[in-house]
Amino acid sequence: MTVASPLPAPKLLRPKRKIEGIELRWQWDQKTANAVAPTHYVVYRFLEKNAINTSDGSGIYRIIPVEQAANDRYVDKEVVKNQRYHYVLSALDAQHQEGVASKPKRSK
Repeated sequence: MTVASPLPAPKLLRPKRKIEGIELRWQWDQKTANAVAPTHYVVYRFLEKNAINTSDGSGIYRIIPVEQAANDRYVDKEVVKNQRYHYVLSALDAQHQEGVASKPKRSK
């Protein structure tokens, strides 16, 4: 039995604070993913002062279906004013296998 390679990490861009919340944008390279499209994105969110750990699932903030991530964009509307966060993003395939996590990015 062949085990499929995990999906590559999306390229998470620097989160930007907007009026409606913190905007996350990323780039997904379909060629790098060997034509396997993600079905969901996993958004991890950590307070700036906390350690970043994606291995145990405790930092999962949202799991977003690709249909709700129009143009590779998501807005975190549940932010506290003047609080900074670290975000990490990964992709899930059709079997809900999580791919490689992005590099962490800090919000402004």
